[in-house]
Amino acid sequence: MSLIELYLRKPNVYFYGKVQEPQEAEYLIVGCPYDSTVSRRPGTRFGPFAIRWASLEIESFSLRKLEDFEDIKVADLGDLIPTYSSIEDYLNRLERVLSEIKREYSKARVFVIGGEHTVSYACIKALDKSTGVIIFDAHMDLRQEYPYGNPWTHATVSRRICEYLGPEAVLLVGVRAFCKEEYEYARGHKINFISALSIKKNPADSLKNILEWLSSQKYCYLSIDMDVIDPSQAPGVSTPEPEGITVSTLLDLLYNISEYKEIFRGFDLVEVSPPYDPSEITSSAAAKIIMEVMTYFSAKN
Repeated sequence: MSLIELYLRKPNVYFYGKVQEPQEAEYLIVGCPYDSTVSRRPGTRFGPFAIRWASLEIESFSLRKLEDFEDIKVADLGDLIPTYSSIEDYLNRLERVLSEIKREYSKARVFVIGGEHTVSYACIKALDKSTGVIIFDAHMDLRQEYPYGNPWTHATVSRRICEYLGPEAVLLVGVRAFCKEEYEYARGHKINFISALSIKKNPADSLKNILEWLSSQKYCYLSIDMDVIDPSQAPGVSTPEPEGITVSTLLDLLYNISEYKEIFRGFDLVEVSPPYDPSEITSSAAAKIIMEVMTYFSAKN
């Protein structure tokens, strides 16, 4: 039995209702219903289901791309079965499953739906180590430990990624919430970051900086933490922070970033917490973002 068969369970609801054979797909979806280290508002383990459910009611035609998501072949492989031991075990399991998916379906790209942001580390480890990472997030997530004594949490994931790939391979976009330790680490290690304030004040310059960074990368991975969006538009996240960017701003940036779509090797969207999203606007926004990203970055388009 393969790891895919052993550790992935079929979803109760398929993303956008698409039931596609993975051999024919351009994108493969894997859900990670996991949130063992969420420190403030747990519930991201329900994110994959809520986003899939919301996707059933989202219109498929992209206004920016003028292409239809309906025409893109997407296979939903289901959810990674949670472990009840340590987060290290879960990350190891996810990395192994994603590595097998990459071997089995080498022409497709995986889009992981979280779940807490820590899962991004395993997603990146399953790829070529020459891959850069662009992370849209309200937080830097560069703490050494959080809480004290725990190096593997949603608040340390970007630091672990920097240690694995090297700080020059990471670009943080939309950040606006960090402690002094994180700021000093970012400056001391010359980590590239673009704040939400910079995007609001100088959107053209911010986009130019992102594109210049992308031009230096051989491959790239895209990670979207939904708390990058202002809580007025995405309240259902684990750690909301004021002064975020809008959904429209995020989609504008992603649309322009897709100029480099050939170098992108994988994607994730994380940190939707449905218990704090009674109106379902966060899960609906997340579903829309996933559909738009797949449309922008499709080889078909």
